[in-house]
Amino acid sequence: MKKFLITSFAAIAACAVIMGGFDKTPAVIVNAATASGNNSSGSASSNNPGNGGNSGGQSSASSNNPTPGSGSQTQNSYSIKAYASNNGGKAIGSATYEKGKTVTLKAIVQDGYAFGGWFENNICVSGNPTYLFTADRDRTLIANITVNNTRARVENVFTDVTGNKWYTSAVQFAYNNDMMAGYGNGLFKPEQAITRAEFCAVMYNADGKPDVQWENRFRDVQSKDKWYVKPVMWMVQNGFAAGYGDEVGYTQRRFGVGDYCSREHVVQMLHSYAAMKGYSLSTNINASAKYTDKADIAGWANNSVNWAVYQGILDGTGLDQEQFKPRQAITRAECAAIMRNFLEKVAK
Repeated sequence: MKKFLITSFAAIAACAVIMGGFDKTPAVIVNAATASGNNSSGSASSNNPGNGGNSGGQSSASSNNPTPGSGSQTQNSYSIKAYASNNGGKAIGSATYEKGKTVTLKAIVQDGYAFGGWFENNICVSGNPTYLFTADRDRTLIANITVNNTRARVENVFTDVTGNKWYTSAVQFAYNNDMMAGYGNGLFKPEQAITRAEFCAVMYNADGKPDVQWENRFRDVQSKDKWYVKPVMWMVQNGFAAGYGDEVGYTQRRFGVGDYCSREHVVQMLHSYAAMKGYSLSTNINASAKYTDKADIAGWANNSVNWAVYQGILDGTGLDQEQFKPRQAITRAECAAIMRNFLEKVAK
């Protein structure tokens, strides 16, 4: 399998030079007092031999702020609020965090816009769309979203992605937000099925490439310098995916880095991730009843499929979308569309 190229355009040293030509201070700053966030939490469960079960949803940390005259100076949790400066993007990560916990804020930009830095009190504190810090005080941050995106059009980057395809805008979204890149030689390969290793990399990139420790878990994930090692380790350690088989000893198990990702596997992994992040787990237990092949959906994936369909992450296939085809491999173009739907409709 050819190497899946992963690029990071987001790590930028100073906000003043982000992507070139942007103002040193945000052009438009939203009035945070008039904006509102919506964080939800919950839990889900799964018993999938090829992927990890859904992590329980994060519950909001309870605040222990001192009241006047109480004599207490202890604060065990902090309110972190994140907003986008305009509707050209969104800011993800607003929540109440326990003291000392790592906060991950993510700025997502739409086509035609670009990220211009995280600002606090009109001071740029990070030039990276994914901003990680330790919760040590209440904070309100603005993701400065600017127009005139200088990121190249995918039609000019990849020879196999043209402007008249159903997936072009989704590929542009994934490319703009540093989730997916090409294979070299100007190829994106939109119709090629995505592998488990590649999908791990997409999710890992979407989460900002957090730090991860290598573990000797799988016999096909041994070389620490492979591009997929950190994404796979991150997915496994967080319970979003697991290996195959039940042999004794981690080193005897196989992750299946080159195996293709089926539609039911993908939604199960996203469902687990949403639960861990505290995103919406609202669902309709009958959402998949409309498909003529609903009986083919694995028992461990049924809840995840219902959730994904209800949330608008994906639907059936074919002209009438009458079948879900749970075991059909998703293509790279479909992956881009699924991730855009997930980040735009579910992530908060």
